[in-house]
Amino acid sequence: MKTKLVLGIAIACAALFAGGCSKGFNVFAPFTPSPGSLPATVANAANSYAAGDYAGAMAQYKAIADADPSNVEARYGYVKAYVKNAGFDIATFIKNGTGNSAPAALFSPAMKKGPILDDRFYPFGVNVLAMEGICNVIIQYLKPIADGTYTGSIPSNDVGLNTTLAFAYLLQGVFTICDPGLDGSLDYNFYDSNGTIKVVIWGTVTEPTAGTFNTVKQTAKDALDNSIKYLRVANTTSGGGTIWVDVEKFLSDIRTKLNTI
Repeated sequence: MKTKLVLGIAIACAALFAGGCSKGFNVFAPFTPSPGSLPATVANAANSYAAGDYAGAMAQYKAIADADPSNVEARYGYVKAYVKNAGFDIATFIKNGTGNSAPAALFSPAMKKGPILDDRFYPFGVNVLAMEGICNVIIQYLKPIADGTYTGSIPSNDVGLNTTLAFAYLLQGVFTICDPGLDGSLDYNFYDSNGTIKVVIWGTVTEPTAGTFNTVKQTAKDALDNSIKYLRVANTTSGGGTIWVDVEKFLSDIRTKLNTI
């Protein structure tokens, strides 16, 4: 009986400390430093990230990258923390958009017949403005690694790195076309009609001038060119797979369509 009583008290105390009921310096509670309380090092940033302090991790990774742009770990870490802090979950996005949890499904030309995007403001449950910001950060911080400007522990031909960039450029190209005003409201949508890609007006919009639209088309084509470029690198590194060939054709079809509208 005494042994059970002691054990019960010990368990209760452990639960008390672990649950954070004890105020002050609780040595048993998980140590989560407040943002800015530790010097900016890759290790400290990684610890902040692991503890769920994504804003703190962002601040530390950015401080390192600003001081030393060639630090590829800091550049990559900042992007990871930024995406987490924005609340973006790639798995949910892919599942909502394709009905398939496989990452490659997002690029598949057969992913969805009919309108490609399902909502003007929250396509597949993601805020347009937030997603545009994520794409810009991915490109700004990861492109120099993939292009070999900065070298380190992340190879320039890394499959994950290049498919991430391809994903960012693909969405940037889509958003450039569908939201030329970059105001978070999609004005146009893509429509897949038996393999033929069409661009259709979504809602009541003011048609851009010829000059503006030509600029939009060129920006979108440049983004799609970059998406294809990084997909090819990923395809070569990964050893192949027909999905990447299909993706390249899909993107090329969209790019070709831009010349006819």
